[in-house]
Amino acid sequence: MNTMPAGWYLDPSGDGRSTARRGLPNWAWAMIAAGPTLVVMVVVAVVVPDSGPSSPGVPSTPSASARSDLIPEMQLPPGTTRIGHHPRRPNEFWNVPLPYADPVEDVRPELPIGRACDGLAWCTEFTKGELTIWSWGDESDYLSVTINPAADGDGSEVAVAREPSPSGCRR
Repeated sequence: MNTMPAGWYLDPSGDGRSTARRGLPNWAWAMIAAGPTLVVMVVVAVVVPDSGPSSPGVPSTPSASARSDLIPEMQLPPGTTRIGHHPRRPNEFWNVPLPYADPVEDVRPELPIGRACDGLAWCTEFTKGELTIWSWGDESDYLSVTINPAADGDGSEVAVAREPSPSGCRR
């Protein structure tokens, strides 16, 4: 029968004393075991929503007929690609391979400017420098279309967003 407590072993130096041999605590082993799973989950959460179509029927490559889900009558210029979609918000982000002025000119006639849009009252058209925003609604339900030059300097970006807005419509 072994009289040594668990975790204690004879000292290999041979002087007869027992010494503690301690391993990693259980929580550390759990973190090591869960680490790869956690890394995969983070990669999937960050990469997968932006790779490939962001919703059924949405092209991930340039298309001749890109349309907004939020404003279906709005057709975006040829070559436009969807670059993002928030999984819990009905927001859309598009990359247009044209300089800022071209998508503004192409999109403006596609919008119900001066009229209600999906039950939301017309708000305003705002332009400052190379930024144009059209909006409808109020604080509780606000729809906007924004066009500005792409951050990387190549083409333009179009954002279509519908969500509550604390500032609401500013005329």
